[in-house]
Amino acid sequence: MEITNEANTPYDTAEGEQISDLAYQFDATSGNRPNNLLASDAASLISKEIDNFMKTFSNGRYKTMRRTGRTAILPLVNDNTKIKSSTTYECSLDLKNNIIYKRS
Repeated sequence: MEITNEANTPYDTAEGEQISDLAYQFDATSGNRPNNLLASDAASLISKEIDNFMKTFSNGRYKTMRRTGRTAILPLVNDNTKIKSSTTYECSLDLKNNIIYKRS
């Protein structure tokens, strides 16, 4: 799911780049699994797989998008038998040169 971003004004750098920001939120919903895996554990595993995909290097650093914080794991409002996990990643875009910069 792409986060609905506020329309922020891109800014120019001294190097001639025009920078804007981008964020994505990945949501995973799970119920209890037949092999006695709890819904919260299943949602955590899915979020961990997404995070592992976002990481490239052997030192565990992110390749282009940086996770903004911890994964939120909460029960669904309308169905407390299911758990939803949400993880957000963000980066900066150079609009002139089409380059993605990971935020530090």
